[in-house]
Amino acid sequence: CLAAVCFVAWFYCGYPQFTTVGLSVDRQKALGIAQSFVRQRGVAVDDYQTAVVFKSDDWTDRYLQRTVGFAGEEKFLREQQYDLFYWRIRFFREFQKEEYTVEVSSRTGAIISYTHRIEDIEERPQVSKEAARLQAEQFLTQAYAVHLAAYDFHEEKIKRYEKRIDYAFSWEKKGVYIPWETDKGGAKLLLGVTVSGNEIRTFYTQDLDIPEQFERDISQQLVLGEYLVNIYFIVFIILLIISISIVVQKRSQSIVRSCKKWYIWCAVFLLAVNFGSLMNNFQSILFGYQTSVSMGAFLGIVLLRNSINLLVMSVLLVMPGLAGETLHKEVFPDRPFASLSHYIRSSFFTRSLARAVLFGYLIFLVMIGVQSGLFWFGQKYLGVWKEWITLVQFSSAYVPFFGAFALALNASLNEEIMFRIFGMGWFTKYTKRLVLAVIGTALVW
Repeated sequence: CLAAVCFVAWFYCGYPQFTTVGLSVDRQKALGIAQSFVRQRGVAVDDYQTAVVFKSDDWTDRYLQRTVGFAGEEKFLREQQYDLFYWRIRFFREFQKEEYTVEVSSRTGAIISYTHRIEDIEERPQVSKEAARLQAEQFLTQAYAVHLAAYDFHEEKIKRYEKRIDYAFSWEKKGVYIPWETDKGGAKLLLGVTVSGNEIRTFYTQDLDIPEQFERDISQQLVLGEYLVNIYFIVFIILLIISISIVVQKRSQSIVRSCKKWYIWCAVFLLAVNFGSLMNNFQSILFGYQTSVSMGAFLGIVLLRNSINLLVMSVLLVMPGLAGETLHKEVFPDRPFASLSHYIRSSFFTRSLARAVLFGYLIFLVMIGVQSGLFWFGQKYLGVWKEWITLVQFSSAYVPFFGAFALALNASLNEEIMFRIFGMGWFTKYTKRLVLAVIGTALVW
C-alpha cells in the first residue's frame, strides 16, 4: 500500500517534468534534415563523416528552474517555442578545419542553429557593415519568417581576419525579460546571424542570454559538488585498500576460495557490459574528435584509456566482495542469507530470495516516491534544480535501454559489494553497532 502511494506521488511530482523532453524527431530523421539543409548550401555531404548527439540547453534550463520554477519554465518554452532539447549533427573531414554543425529540434525538426567553421585565412569578398546587416535581416525574414519589428537590435561585433571581415549581429525579443535577483540583471531572448562575405556562416534562432552573476553563483555551487565527489573517491580508495589487505590476510580461508570464481566472473561480466556501453556511445566519442590529428590515433587513445579504466574498476570490485564475505561470516554468523556466498553454495532460485527481490522492488517504488517528494520540496523552497545529464547521454546512445542498464548494473554492484557486503561488515566490526554501520556507509555513499 505504501509503495502504491509513493508511486502515485512520483507520478504527480516527478513524471510531469519529463514531458518537457520532446523526442518526436529521432536520430536518423534529424540526420536527414541536417544533410538536406547542408546539401542545399552546395556542400557534398557524402564526402564528410558525421556524428550525431543529443543535447540539452543546460544553462537555460537551470536559469528557468531557478527563476520561474518548473511550471513557469513549461509556460516559457511553450509560449516562446523554445527548444530545450535538440540533436547536434557534425559534418567533418580528417585533417581539415572546415566543418559544418547543424542543430535540429527534437520536438519539431526545425533547424535552430547552424555553423560553418572555416580556416582563419579563408578568403571572402569584402562587404560593408550595412550590406552585411541587410543580408542578415533578409535571411531571418525570408528563411525563418522572423518579424524583426518584434525585436530590438541587441549587438554587433566585427572581427577582422587576414582575408575577410566577419560581422555578427544579434537581436533581442521585445517583452521577454526574466530577472535573476535585484540589481543582478536578467535574461533576454536573442537570435543572431554571422555574415562572412556573401555567406551566412552562422545563425541561431534562439538563445537565452543568461546574466553573468547567475553563472558565477551556479558555478560556485557546482564546485561544492566536485569537492563531495572527490571526498567520496578518496574514501572509496581507502576502503578498497583495506579490503585488499583483508583478502591478503585471509586468502587461505575456504570462503575466499569458494567465492573467488563467482566474483571474477562477475567482474568479467561487468567489464563486458561497460565496454558495450562505451561502444553504445560511440557517436559521443566521435563528436569529440579533433580533426588536427588522425582519426585512428584519436580513437586508439580514447579506447585504450577507457578500456584500462573499465578493466581496473571492474577487477577492483573483486577485492571488496571477497573481503566482505569473510567479514560477514565473522560479524554476522547468524545471518548467512544476507551474503552472496550463501546463495553461491546453495541456489539463487529460492522462495526466500524471490521474496527478498520482490521486497526490493517495493522499496524501489517507495524510494522514488520519497525522492520525488523531496525534490519537489527542494525545487519549491530550497533552490534545487534538475539536471538532464544521464537522459542526454542515454538518448545519444544507439540503444538507450542498454545505457540505462549499464548504469544501473554499475550502481547496484558498486553499492551492493562495496557498501553493503564489505562496508557494513567492516563498520560493524569496529563500531560494534549495526545502526552506526548503516549510518556510516550511508554517509559515504
